[in-house]
Amino acid sequence: MSPDPVLRFKDSCGNDYVGLDVVDAEALEELLTCVLDLFSSPAVCKELTSYLPPTRIEHLVDDLANRLSFVRHLVGAGR
Repeated sequence: MSPDPVLRFKDSCGNDYVGLDVVDAEALEELLTCVLDLFSSPAVCKELTSYLPPTRIEHLVDDLANRLSFVRHLVGAGR
């Protein structure tokens, strides 16, 4: 990640945002892809069920996939 300070801003509705440069967004995309692949692995999923209910794991995987989709959109817009 870049050592530079991150841009912070608010939209007209008062929502807070943090800006990423393209290099950081691409690194985040790669990291989220690896984590999603890991969570989607049958062996890992089986082990996780010892700690979390299957519905919670499914929710986490869906949330991760949605966030990855958004990051991919950001990276695609930066290219």
